[in-house]
Amino acid sequence: MSDETTPLNGSQSYLDHDREAGQDGKTGSPTPHIDRGFLAIAFLGIYLGAADESFVLATHGEIASRFQQVALGPWLVSAYTLGYMTTLPLYGRLSDLYGARCILLIAYLSFAVGCGITGLAPSIWVAICGRLVAGFGAAGMTDLVSVIVNGWRLSFLLQVPLGLACYFTTYWRLATQAEEDSKQTPEGYADPVKPDVNARESFYWAFCSPR
Repeated sequence: MSDETTPLNGSQSYLDHDREAGQDGKTGSPTPHIDRGFLAIAFLGIYLGAADESFVLATHGEIASRFQQVALGPWLVSAYTLGYMTTLPLYGRLSDLYGARCILLIAYLSFAVGCGITGLAPSIWVAICGRLVAGFGAAGMTDLVSVIVNGWRLSFLLQVPLGLACYFTTYWRLATQAEEDSKQTPEGYADPVKPDVNARESFYWAFCSPR
């Protein structure tokens, strides 16, 4: 029989839970270690997804011409983008339900199968389906890495050398406007210097020539 001196067990349990939560908040849980080998493969997967899209964007006309279906060439790009966009919002939820490892393996497998279907496609429509499947996998390859990798600072720092490499390569290899102007003018194009010289000569002979 309970009276005013009986301890409230329910309230005590809540107090104990709050005290433990406060201690956990002060000490903090250790950050899980991410294997560097997995990190390298994960970034390689992100690179493959972007490189594959850029490759097909540049060669879809040539690929479609091999199937004698030039008008359907843009579908090779659109199918990849469609598969990417439709599954990208789902991967975060699926990783919470079934685990990031399982879903990431499915994403890698989907990308590989899609690329294989495209490479062995007997017709343009089979190639388009392969691009769709590859887009399904590429979305997971890109999205799940940000979910798994807790050390997000390292993700950005690893991109610094690549960005600097692009900068210096562009600086050294891409010709400037002055270098382009110094080259010989191709046949069929007007030289922008000649009209100016002709105009000056006409002005001189109009006003300074002896009468």
